[in-house]
Amino acid sequence: MKKLLIVLKYIINHPSNYNHKLSSIIAFFKWQFSSRLKKTKTLIDWVDNTKFLAANGDTGLTGNIYCGFMEYEEMSFLLHFIKKTDICLILVQMLVLIQYSPVG
Repeated sequence: MKKLLIVLKYIINHPSNYNHKLSSIIAFFKWQFSSRLKKTKTLIDWVDNTKFLAANGDTGLTGNIYCGFMEYEEMSFLLHFIKKTDICLILVQMLVLIQYSPVG
């Protein structure tokens, strides 16, 4: 119960939820309920027509469902700083890092 209160407090106080605290709490409970019933990943509509797949247990990811951006300041900066043409360069850099990663 204490963990639940900590999560709810975080959601309510998150900068993305300033004008819609109640709807973010509803989104939290809706996700918690529906993700336990559905055992497969769910396609989530996110920010600026982007989507991602999430399932129950994707803790770091699912916070974006009810907070928009979990890392609000960093992601807001990137959203306003980068241009659409930059995305291609970022993806190529990520693929190169993955390809030459000592783990992969």
